[in-house]
Amino acid sequence: MKRGLPLLLIFLLAGVFMADAAPAEEQGPYMSLKGGLFIPAGDLSDAGFDTGYNGEAALGYAYSEHFSLEAAAGFFFLEGQKEGRSPALGSFREDNDLWAIPVTVTFLATYPCQWTSLYGGAGVGVYFSRFQGTTASATQGTFEFDDGDAAFEAHATAGATVAVTSALSLGVEGKYVYTDKAEYQDTVGGVSLTKKMKLNGYMVMANLKFSF
Repeated sequence: MKRGLPLLLIFLLAGVFMADAAPAEEQGPYMSLKGGLFIPAGDLSDAGFDTGYNGEAALGYAYSEHFSLEAAAGFFFLEGQKEGRSPALGSFREDNDLWAIPVTVTFLATYPCQWTSLYGGAGVGVYFSRFQGTTASATQGTFEFDDGDAAFEAHATAGATVAVTSALSLGVEGKYVYTDKAEYQDTVGGVSLTKKMKLNGYMVMANLKFSF
């Protein structure tokens, strides 16, 4: 999955060679389609999750060439494995999946340059997530774990776009996500199991933006 990072850079560079000098963005609505990689951090990394995929669709409104507000909904999906030992399970091995649907609002400040528009911002939202896994354990045998939860989040983002036409821009974006702890619970053989984790991570995405 790490090989996807150079593809994002190629995506942006292609836009640079296709575009004339970028015109300043005007006031009005726009839509962005984004996709790329989700790199787990903190609890997700400790739980053995690998780099996964994410996507996002955003509707925004540019109040001027410098300020805009956008609302977005998206997804990310992670897979991971973990081995360990606990009093309830003895030695165990987990194969886990985690997916989430983020719903967010972001305030953006933009700085138009000759060839690109640079932007940064911050926002808040909710991550609706589900944790699913299969565990092979010494005391409980093999069982499945499945539960969902929602967690509040805050994020910071930065990126750059290149205008291809007056209505179409290409770009790249990086985002850091910090959430409350999500709590997943299930009962196996009369034993209650709980997993708590923050859904923190980094997103690296290509950005296709349409202005209306």
